Amino acid sequence: MEETKISTIMPKTPGKRNTPTRSQVWQYITCDIDAKVARCNICNKTMKYTGGTTNLRYHLTASHQMQEFEVSGPSARVYKEGGEWKTGRRVRTIKSGPTFRVGGSPSSKSSSRGHNVAMPSTSASGTIAKITCGPERSKFIHSHVVMLLAQSLLPVSMVEDEGFIRFIQEMEPGYPMLGKKVAQSMLMGKYEEAQEKLKICLNKDAKNFGLVYEIWTGHDKNNYLTVTIHYLTHQWNRESWVLGTDRVSTKPSTTEINMCIRNLISQYQLSLESITAVVNRQGILKVTQINKVGEALLCDSMSCATEKLEHCVSMALLLPSVKVVVEGAAKMINYFLHNEDPNEKLNKAKAESKLNIELQDYNKSSWLGIADMLQKVLALQDEIESVKAQDEKNQLMYLHDWEGVAQLVHSLQILKAALTVLGDQKSGSVACVLPVVHSMLQHCEGREDDGSMLSEFLTVIAKEVREKWDLNAIMPSSVTMLSALLDPRFKQLKFIADDDKLDVIDALKQLVVANHATANHDSEDSATNSVSPFLCLFGEDEFNSKPETTDAEVTTYLSYPPLSRDMCPLDWWRMNQGKFPELSKIARCYLAVPAVVQSWSDIITGSSKMDMKRALLDVDTAGPLIFLNKNWSILS
Repeated sequence: MEETKISTIMPKTPGKRNTPTRSQVWQYITCDIDAKVARCNICNKTMKYTGGTTNLRYHLTASHQMQEFEVSGPSARVYKEGGEWKTGRRVRTIKSGPTFRVGGSPSSKSSSRGHNVAMPSTSASGTIAKITCGPERSKFIHSHVVMLLAQSLLPVSMVEDEGFIRFIQEMEPGYPMLGKKVAQSMLMGKYEEAQEKLKICLNKDAKNFGLVYEIWTGHDKNNYLTVTIHYLTHQWNRESWVLGTDRVSTKPSTTEINMCIRNLISQYQLSLESITAVVNRQGILKVTQINKVGEALLCDSMSCATEKLEHCVSMALLLPSVKVVVEGAAKMINYFLHNEDPNEKLNKAKAESKLNIELQDYNKSSWLGIADMLQKVLALQDEIESVKAQDEKNQLMYLHDWEGVAQLVHSLQILKAALTVLGDQKSGSVACVLPVVHSMLQHCEGREDDGSMLSEFLTVIAKEVREKWDLNAIMPSSVTMLSALLDPRFKQLKFIADDDKLDVIDALKQLVVANHATANHDSEDSATNSVSPFLCLFGEDEFNSKPETTDAEVTTYLSYPPLSRDMCPLDWWRMNQGKFPELSKIARCYLAVPAVVQSWSDIITGSSKMDMKRALLDVDTAGPLIFLNKNWSILS
């Protein structure tokens, strides 16, 4: 620490003016020498730069109250409170405060333009110059520290962590570190501001919506319930916001969960009748309990499709014949990764084949990780076999059942594709559930049972899928069935019998009639009274004409050709909502309900980063931090 207090003032030379080789202003000013322009990093004001720093020091003194930058000398201008600049000698006094390092001047040969170089600053007397961060700059950094806590979901106590304090002081010398109480107060201010903005946003766009609720455990071993709202805007864009987090008991009852959800709904002045369905990560809840939550809220209730599919595949991977193949591949990968000579030979073989594929470690916690591991092994089959031919000594460490690996990889890739469709952020919704389940069953049950490893694997998956989704109990008026009919990709309902299709279509017609009867058409009537001059003169063309009745509206919709499976249904409804005014309202309700709860990164890794971060949060600030983490964009 003592070494940093060495003065940078050069020895006095007769007849030559001696000045420091670094100026303190470059910590707050960025300079472009070619353009002869300097910009303040605090307020972004642009100033002239002609080689000196006097005008820059005037700016820091007057605009940001940094008195340590006052210019001394007979020609110095001193800023008075009345706003007038006066010329006169001013003796500069060194302020007390922490020491800091400043950037190099633009004329320094050892530094790049606009980049800071750490150097100790000194006063004219050779002592270390000490400054404090200006109030505007401090406020700016305060807000960004709070933003860091929210967006990275970090505990508020981090602001008192020694390592974090050192980091901030190194980046911003002289900054008065934000205390935990102040940070918590600022966080609560942002939380209340975001709540008010979210209330306005939801009352404007969230006419109908789906809810997702999760129960997770904090570091205090207590359970918490977080509720997220999902809806489609009038422009058919997906939106999701966290409504809030409440503490619940160790084994929460249906009544307790129901009351928490109702309280959050009423807090934002939303109606229970607007809930289309609720989706849950099952966790500690039983299936019967999940269904009762939906019944209490007068809507459909379902579990996360990802969670169900993960259970189905995990059960199949536990088969002894399948475990032999998977563990055999894992042992071979471990052999290559931890033995230098075989690894070098494999890398050489990959280079000759121009393959850029790396073997992946065995991840037991994620079936997607197992699928990727086997796929990469299969892609390197020829290269591995070429190394095996050169290494007969360790032949037992190589994989023998390549055919079994190929069959398993094919089936796992189909299941992975099903998961991708369900979890697609734009086009994925509860409308995809029944078509995806039907496709999986077709793959699993569409082959003869020959007693092979693959037959056992697919049989278990088919059995678990039918049990988890309970297909026989799905009603024609359920959200999963009607949403599939309202998705132009799946409206032909190929996954059910023709007689059952008629029941689903009748259920949709009844829903359209009921929705039309209860809707308030005052605003729509006033809009329809004003007819476009073009329509008044030419009339509506046959292609764009609206059906005269709600029943005809459904019939016309079904007569349109289905949308390509890889297209987005929301784009189709955005273009055609004018032709189906009543039907589009219902489609906006049903297609908003998500099929999965977890993020794609959590699905791939088999563990939730959100759960791990939430478990570290302080009890008092967990709710506001989770709220701001998801909803920070609403503040802008």
